[in-house]
Amino acid sequence: MFTLNAFATFTILLSFKSFVSATDYRLLVNKPSCQTMDQFKFNFETLCPVFEASNTTVYNGGLYFRQGDYQGKNTDTQALVFCTYVNSTDNSIYSVTSELVTSLGGSTT
Repeated sequence: MFTLNAFATFTILLSFKSFVSATDYRLLVNKPSCQTMDQFKFNFETLCPVFEASNTTVYNGGLYFRQGDYQGKNTDTQALVFCTYVNSTDNSIYSVTSELVTSLGGSTT
């Protein structure tokens, strides 16, 4: 019969933890007062792939837009969004979300 000691059990549990950890790049933002939510979504999704980043980065499909806050409320005024680029030198992820939202007239919460 095979039994696990405490160290082996801990090691197995720790290895499962590494499979589910991920960075959440979503940012809760307020839409610009001069745009509808549909306009804001269109502008965000259109500008994200071509937004000028300040370092050596390339766009690699890091785009997310969902109306509403974390509970799904305030769908007319708030959204969970992100726009990320990948640094071409070291493959680190660089978020331009707040800069993009600000350039469109929105704000972060």
